[in-house]
Amino acid sequence: MTATSCLKQCEQGPVMVVMPENWWFKGVDSEEAIDAILDGVEDGEPAAEYLIA
Repeated sequence: MTATSCLKQCEQGPVMVVMPENWWFKGVDSEEAIDAILDGVEDGEPAAEYLIA
């Protein structure tokens, strides 16, 4: 994990970016959201309900 400066997505935040896939996730504000995102990373598919299109 790496901390960053502003990602210019305040209205979507908190935001998580997964690299090198370049998947941007919004509303990462609960353990449930983090679990869903991490499950998707393990499966190679982004968690669609949190994905910023």
